[in-house]
Amino acid sequence: MESTEDAAIVRAIIQLGHTLELEVIAEGVETDAQLDFLRNNGCDQIQGFLISHPVAPTDLVALSSQMGNGPGPRGPVAPDPPLSSGH
Repeated sequence: MESTEDAAIVRAIIQLGHTLELEVIAEGVETDAQLDFLRNNGCDQIQGFLISHPVAPTDLVALSSQMGNGPGPRGPVAPDPPLSSGH
């Protein structure tokens, strides 16, 4: 995270979402450090350039097949709950 204040805000948003029994999806994840932070703080899913750049609708089926409909090309990123790319 950029700063301790940013980290506190993200933790609070994740906690609020879970308190409201919502699935929390982080958008704009670009670095392994961001992914690790989100994983360690219970974020449910991610999307961003770290997983894939924007894909044309016609290419989405092929990409999904390559990924095995799993959490992305980097393999599982959290044991419970699994963090996955939200395309």
